[in-house]
Amino acid sequence: PKNRTAFLLRKEVLKFDRCQQEFLYLTRKRIETAEQLSMQYDALQAQIDALTDQRRELYKIRRAGHGGDAVTDEITGLTARVRELRRELKLCVRIERDIPTVKEAVQADTSETRSVTHEKADKSRPQRHFETGRGVSGGGGPGR
Repeated sequence: PKNRTAFLLRKEVLKFDRCQQEFLYLTRKRIETAEQLSMQYDALQAQIDALTDQRRELYKIRRAGHGGDAVTDEITGLTARVRELRRELKLCVRIERDIPTVKEAVQADTSETRSVTHEKADKSRPQRHFETGRGVSGGGGPGR
């Protein structure tokens, strides 16, 4: 049915978008190993902790009745930054969760490529599709 196809297509598009986000994040941050990803996660968590501590202090100042709009604006800015960092942190978790799946896919692709290469290597020299008497015009073959 038409609806089933649209649903499956939408599911595949969402999966593609997710993979693209992960790939772009990894390339933008130059992350190549799971260890580097773990270090990025720890750095993000440290930034979030520092910003939330800073924001907590600003909340105390605002509750005491000092600072006014400047403190509120700073709290708003910190909240936006923390939200952004938490999204990035979730992306790191998602990438880390997908590592085994990606490894399996790469291994499957590699073994498939190897089997195709072995099939080609098993055959003797490729057959040529021209006879010795015929050649490309203008060729300087023997007897010409």
